[in-house]
Amino acid sequence: MRNAFIKELTNFAKADESAVFLSANCGWGVLDALADELGAIGAKDRNGKSGRFLDVGIAEQNMIAVAAGLAACGKRVFVYSISNFPTLRALEHIRNLILYPSLNIKIISIGAGFIYGAQGMTHHMTEDAGVMRSLPKMEIFTPCDPIEAAAIARLCATSDSAAYIRIQRGGEAPLHSRPLSDARIDAIARGDLIAIGETERSAAIAIIASGAIAAEAIKAQDTLASVGAIAAVYSAPRLPLDSAAIANLAKRVDRIITIEEHNRIGALGSAVAEILADMQSGVKLIRLGLNDSFATAVGDQTYLRELYGIDAATLVKSAV
Repeated sequence: MRNAFIKELTNFAKADESAVFLSANCGWGVLDALADELGAIGAKDRNGKSGRFLDVGIAEQNMIAVAAGLAACGKRVFVYSISNFPTLRALEHIRNLILYPSLNIKIISIGAGFIYGAQGMTHHMTEDAGVMRSLPKMEIFTPCDPIEAAAIARLCATSDSAAYIRIQRGGEAPLHSRPLSDARIDAIARGDLIAIGETERSAAIAIIASGAIAAEAIKAQDTLASVGAIAAVYSAPRLPLDSAAIANLAKRVDRIITIEEHNRIGALGSAVAEILADMQSGVKLIRLGLNDSFATAVGDQTYLRELYGIDAATLVKSAV
């Protein structure tokens, strides 16, 4: 997923000389082609033009401040780091230096959820979307697979607003069967739901997933189908959500289940609950995520998903 995003961004940066990329002492190997294409800030690139890539070191707060200065001069700025550090560590800088003055900066956050599970609680990122969602003017993108990641890269590259992009880096397999059409990319831009696979209009259960955890929803869909329970699976790649999309879905199904590799408070589940409350819908809503707790266990992503009840088996139990 991460590689698909960076590849698409590299292609954009080749054509747009306003694009500038900052990293915080990470991304070796993954960012090599991008760094080579842009050249180092303070030097000339291979085409004799001023460089547009800078590794600021382990200094995420400073990275946001540098990004703000560049954006204030008209640059399209992308910053990159492991998810905890450009968000929680630099939250005040994001609020005051990016969002308040409405600067065009995209924060690329790598390793959302439990992808760094073996590193322990300090590297589990399960509150970031809720924190970012509480900030005015911030769009949040969480692709479910490499295909959505590439589409979101194209979308964010040409947008003039601030955005926070949560990307996993575990070699996730495609869930969509083909690249997204322009119409579906436009749907992401307005916060619509994106169907994964063939969704039956007669489905009584809707599963809405945020991010790569959608793979668990697909597994659950297959298990439910074997016992005669028809579920439709949707990706929610952008927050804020389109209220009309949730309202229309609520009219068609008996039950909505949200699943996210995140605290169940503040992000996808909360966003859906708020829309349903505003419209006074009677549809049953089940929100799967961390139960407002820290993940204190250590292990790989699959183990932690099972341990904290955000896996296919838990989805099936919630649906029947």
